[in-house]
Amino acid sequence: KKYTEKAILDVLEKSNTHPEEIDLLIYASVDRKVAEPNDSYLLAKALGLKKTECFDILEACNSWSRATQISQNFLKSREYRKILIVTAEYMIHEGMWGQKAFEVTSPEQFEWTFPSYTLGEGSTATLLTNDGEDWNYKFVGMPEHADLCICPLENFKESETNMNGVSVAMNGKGVFTSYGRKMEPPGKKALIDILQSSVVPISDIDIIFPHSHAKKVWSDISKEEKLNLPLYFIFQETGNLVTGSIPGAMTLAIEENALKRGDLVAGWMAAAGMCFSLYTFNY
Repeated sequence: KKYTEKAILDVLEKSNTHPEEIDLLIYASVDRKVAEPNDSYLLAKALGLKKTECFDILEACNSWSRATQISQNFLKSREYRKILIVTAEYMIHEGMWGQKAFEVTSPEQFEWTFPSYTLGEGSTATLLTNDGEDWNYKFVGMPEHADLCICPLENFKESETNMNGVSVAMNGKGVFTSYGRKMEPPGKKALIDILQSSVVPISDIDIIFPHSHAKKVWSDISKEEKLNLPLYFIFQETGNLVTGSIPGAMTLAIEENALKRGDLVAGWMAAAGMCFSLYTFNY
């Protein structure tokens, strides 16, 4: 809680924004503590907000990216003036669904448990206003691979879903299961396709923030496609920050002066679902 609060207060202070100026609060995280009303309302209450509208977005690691797209459309319509997007991922503490996958009883289990060991933790807060330029978005969904990365709830019944995949919830209910190797081939192709469909010339982009789930797959695409992409990685320092990957990387890049005002930025995301996104904007 204290890290999430710190992230929010920091962005409000830097933008000279009073909490009551926030028209909409979006909680865009995989980690959540309630089914009702939702985490965004409880977060708003903790901040002392009285009239702010709230809702959650859940689209695996793509949640922050989707939240920015929805926010851009809201801001463009002038329906809202200031939107706060919050991510908070703390899933590897005792009893949490990420930590529960750490107990391995056979070498075969690493096929679907290894991604648990790459998880990091952190909070981010992003304030979007309606006085900026439009962002360009491209999203691709591949639900045929929905069962390759999953954390089923306690009432999950595989027999009712008809997923017909390699497996579902091999670690059990309430535990993170992810077939990283099986996700890579279709994911890699989708990432290349979505990159090639960019409305902004790739050569014009100053910095690209990929998902922090790994480093090699992004570097391989850059090398194999002979693109020499200006990729900024944080995986080696933070691990997989889940929904906080791109905003977290941007924060570190700003601190290191790797991201400067006026830069043309791209977010490049791959997530369970499977879903993919590429978006560009001027910082």
